Amino acid sequence: MWFRYIVFWVLTFSIPFMANSYIENSIMYRSKAGKIDFHYQQINSLNDTHEKTLIIGNSYVNASFRPQKSDKQFYKLIVSGMPLDDIVSIVETLPPNTDFKNIVIGLGYNYATPIVSRSYIYRQYSADNELSKLWWSIPLVRGNSLISTSLKEDVKCLFEFKKANRCDVRLNNIGLDNVDEDLAAEEAADDLGNTLQYDEKERMMRSVNRRFEQYVPYTLDISKLFRAKLTRIKEICAQRDINIYAYTAPIVKDLRVRLNEDVLQRFRSTLEDVGIPYVDLNIIFPDWDHSYFHDATHVTAETGGLKTTEYLIDFINDDISKANPNEYGISN
Repeated sequence: MWFRYIVFWVLTFSIPFMANSYIENSIMYRSKAGKIDFHYQQINSLNDTHEKTLIIGNSYVNASFRPQKSDKQFYKLIVSGMPLDDIVSIVETLPPNTDFKNIVIGLGYNYATPIVSRSYIYRQYSADNELSKLWWSIPLVRGNSLISTSLKEDVKCLFEFKKANRCDVRLNNIGLDNVDEDLAAEEAADDLGNTLQYDEKERMMRSVNRRFEQYVPYTLDISKLFRAKLTRIKEICAQRDINIYAYTAPIVKDLRVRLNEDVLQRFRSTLEDVGIPYVDLNIIFPDWDHSYFHDATHVTAETGGLKTTEYLIDFINDDISKANPNEYGISN
């Protein structure tokens, strides 16, 4: 009898430790938490942040806003797959000694209906005492919102019997900066599956179809949460005397025309109503061909990214937002 009690209590106390170890070593947690911690360390070490511009966003932002590395005016805080909730959390938890001159946020159309995220992964940076900070730094607690996704990915990998599969690709591409990690893994796995026979146009249309399936559930209407979260970002920046700017990176026209234009118009007008200077680069560069894009939602560094970066730097430095940037003439 006593043996059963021992086994029971050993298992009871072991499960949290095993779960904590699982999360701590999962690909998704190591990738996201590692990048966030790195960025916060870097931000804390910056000098003269009141003269710098902080760029916050996901891989779409990383591809479309690419200032020269030698340009110390900008600091990019990029985490692939970053939802709007995370942008709010980052603005809320910036160290008090980092009063940036400007903050630029990238807003995809799929933010029209924001994904609700508990954003526990940022809580240790807003903790007001050491005990709370310790609690929110525990991987099982900090990565709570990532657990279900990590489990789903690992179950998929468990049943992948190919020698070279998407799980190997995900593991090898944790450090990707210029494209979306999940998409890169899918495309690399596709290539391993002998789909290299597709020409550029066919490859792009496959990307358009894949991205449309991901976009459309979040672009059917404008959620009240979209306005609320934008308002929160503006309020925090106003309290800290930081200029806030927002933009939407170009997506391939074949994808854009399949989205509900009425929703996209209300997306833009919501930003105007909230009072955040905003430019939609899909209006500025509406007819780019496929050569400007890496895939349906990422511009290339050498072509599209170069032009969008030039425009955005002018947008910030010249403060053309005092006019209506979406009424400016279209250029190519």
